[in-house]
Amino acid sequence: MTKYPLIDVEHGVPERRLDKMYLTTAKIAVKYGKRPHTKPYSRDKIIEFWEEDPDIPRPTRSAFQNNMRVPTIKWFIHNRLTIDDDIWNADFLHGMARNGKISWNKISYPTLYLYNNDSLRELIELSPFGGKIRANIKWNFVPALYLKYSEKTVSFLAGVLAGGKIVKKNGCQFVSYTYRLHRLLIEWGIPIEHVRHKQILVSPIWVALMTLWMPEQVREKWTTLSKPFGVVEYCPILWKTYVNSEFPTGGIPYLMSRRSIYYRYHSVDIIKRMRVSKGMTMLDNRFREAIHRWSEK
Repeated sequence: MTKYPLIDVEHGVPERRLDKMYLTTAKIAVKYGKRPHTKPYSRDKIIEFWEEDPDIPRPTRSAFQNNMRVPTIKWFIHNRLTIDDDIWNADFLHGMARNGKISWNKISYPTLYLYNNDSLRELIELSPFGGKIRANIKWNFVPALYLKYSEKTVSFLAGVLAGGKIVKKNGCQFVSYTYRLHRLLIEWGIPIEHVRHKQILVSPIWVALMTLWMPEQVREKWTTLSKPFGVVEYCPILWKTYVNSEFPTGGIPYLMSRRSIYYRYHSVDIIKRMRVSKGMTMLDNRFREAIHRWSEK
């Protein structure tokens, strides 16, 4: 009896070979998305992920077609695959997916609804994960959403924040998130500036700090805003709290020069008191990690 769920030895295919076929198909599905029902994955895709083994010859395309059951492929994606990438890993993927809503499908692969979120669509178009974007409102049939993930990593936090939308209010730029993320933002200690129309507005500095864990194509978007709200106060507080050195220009995104900071606040004691008044005493330690990484650049 096989140790893997839902694997049936069919058509005389030995179990070791069938196991390897499923693992190969899981890798193909994550990169290229759902296969058409009418035909198997192409020979080139199979060759790309099939690891040659003299004891297990590569099956034919029809063998893949006849034996690959979707529930088992999902199991292999979740239990046997990991993505070793500093940016595009399962944690980042599921973080950014929090900005939409996943609709799970028992007989096929899940769909992520985007709600016309331009930032989320941009990330999906850059991602190495397979799926189909439909009418800019949903990402259809995405096997990669079955990858196992953790919410405790910097990548997950970066993924969530990267999916925010830039909005303007009172002449300043904020980042807007769906109210479904309210609990997470509170847990991470991120100050919430406004709540409007079931949207939460925060300062862009929190996204900018996480850009080192985001795709290069979107980093400048978050670090070169002309009027980002709150950075004049938040940046000196963050630098003094986590680095505790003189204020270099460009130490973290939007950090002013030492002269400008002291001209505005007159003393370090004022900056220390501001940390409490701005509600930054419970900030998630992943921001400390980000600031230290920025300081080493």
